[in-house]
Amino acid sequence: MYKTSGALLRKPKLYEKTQEKLWNDPHISKGMLEAHLNP
Repeated sequence: MYKTSGALLRKPKLYEKTQEKLWNDPHISKGMLEAHLNP
């Protein structure tokens, strides 16, 4: 459990690939767009 938690909390390297599903999910991308346009 602690090994997994540490991996989730680490800062990604510059230009490191992330999970595509995260940004292509309609619910998440809509929320991200709203957060950026209306801070």
